[in-house]
Amino acid sequence: MRPAPLAIGSLVLGLVLARSLPGAATAGADPASGGLPDFAAMVERSEPAVVHIQSYLARPRLVPEADDRGSGDDAIGSGFVYAADGWIVTNRHVPSGSAGLYVHVLGRGWFEARVVGSDPVVDVAVLKIDAQGLTTLPIGNPRALRKGQWVVAAGSPYRLARSFSAGIVSGLERSDVGTPVPYEDFIQTDAAINLGSSGGPLLDDRGQVVGVTTAILSRSGGNQGIGFAVPIDVVVPVVEALRRGRPLQRPSIGAYVRDLAAREAIAVPGGVGQLVTRFAEDSPAKRAGLEAGDVILRVDGTPTPSRGILLRTIWGKPSGAPVTFDLWRRGQTISVAVRPVER
Repeated sequence: MRPAPLAIGSLVLGLVLARSLPGAATAGADPASGGLPDFAAMVERSEPAVVHIQSYLARPRLVPEADDRGSGDDAIGSGFVYAADGWIVTNRHVPSGSAGLYVHVLGRGWFEARVVGSDPVVDVAVLKIDAQGLTTLPIGNPRALRKGQWVVAAGSPYRLARSFSAGIVSGLERSDVGTPVPYEDFIQTDAAINLGSSGGPLLDDRGQVVGVTTAILSRSGGNQGIGFAVPIDVVVPVVEALRRGRPLQRPSIGAYVRDLAAREAIAVPGGVGQLVTRFAEDSPAKRAGLEAGDVILRVDGTPTPSRGILLRTIWGKPSGAPVTFDLWRRGQTISVAVRPVER
């Protein structure tokens, strides 16, 4: 599936349908010893848990998308088996606009799927198929990733089901990259991600899911070595809530922020923070005394160099409990207590 590209200066950002992998095997060779890793055993274990998703569109495209071998009435995405009794995780934009949804499992064939729930904030959807005894993927720790570490992306690029590509972690905690996804705290990788890969997993070198591939930055609309995945520790709480039918509510302070520009950063201690630009209606932050132009330096002592880290830190706090914000305002540091509310 190829969503409408989003222009960013001279670049184009296209969401891509991707998915996650299984298995917990260590790569065969140690790069430090001069060899390259061998992912064959891990891929063999992971492949049964990587699924191919076909969505028949309620409103077919009049003209098939470039480089898409489909007929125009369907879209392709990727996903992975989250639980053995038929629970599938993918991106929210994969089943969007679907009038009929089908999932292919290696060795088991096609299953009709239904969308149990989805979250537009992190672009995650949970699907259910009528199956038992499926192979699942182990969940890893994306916060333990380091730049330069090997990772593997799996999915169905250009309808090529269960394709695997290797690359490295190019960046961590990327935000403000211009995707249509409200929550940006991405793992960046140069592992090949293309149209049809959306919802697929990003695996670490032990075969554990560390992210769900979601977007690419590209001039061509295809892979140019800049792909993004939502960290799996952000995805799992959403999946668990959707599976259990719980409402998706998160603590919020009702403030809009962005990264500091270079000329703004030089006036701020440490040069990083989140600039408050405006407030939502009935904002807890505004009631507590935050002002437009404040720079959020820390939340309960945790530095906030990116919007994703700020959101993740607030989401980890109990709703209604006071949270201390250290701010840079007009040349001095002040502290303000804010009580986030669930929204």
